[in-house]
Amino acid sequence: MLTGLAVAIGAVLIVARIDSAPSGTLGVSVEITVLTAVLLGGVPFTGGRGSMWRVLLGVWFLTVLRNGLALMNVGAEFTNIISGTVLVVAAVLEILQIHLRKKI
Repeated sequence: MLTGLAVAIGAVLIVARIDSAPSGTLGVSVEITVLTAVLLGGVPFTGGRGSMWRVLLGVWFLTVLRNGLALMNVGAEFTNIISGTVLVVAAVLEILQIHLRKKI
């Protein structure tokens, strides 16, 4: 119930920010952004441990990255490519961390 309430509040904020609610395009590729923020926050693929504050730092980092790219007039396609690269790097770093823990 709390998750549904949080989603509803988020949806209202997004619609208010862009001043419209276009069908079919609102929220496209948001799941990739969320996954990237969560992985940057240090929550592993397997779940079970993590910190809300670190995930918020991951969200902050992605927001700063996307805003910086927009200020540099980088196209949406390249912004998505760079965000995807950040996701891949975060996933690789998690895998390396798991392997290093197993060796110790």
